[in-house]
Amino acid sequence: PNREYYQEMLRILISKKLIEKEIQNSNFIYKINPIGIDLVKGIDNKYSHTLINTALLIKKNVSKMFVFSFNNFILEAYY
Repeated sequence: PNREYYQEMLRILISKKLIEKEIQNSNFIYKINPIGIDLVKGIDNKYSHTLINTALLIKKNVSKMFVFSFNNFILEAYY
């Protein structure tokens, strides 16, 4: 995991007041707040579902391409 990226995203979400950072049992936790919940509910529409399905399809196919390319690389390197 890219910790720097995660921390940057968490800082942005906090600055936009979409999540809150709390301390519980000496640990930091992040909670979505009512503004964040409203934003997420607003994303629930036909366009977002199409976009998510398209992204998942691309992810699946790119992953298959990587595995296929990697297998070919191994075969070419050792045979």
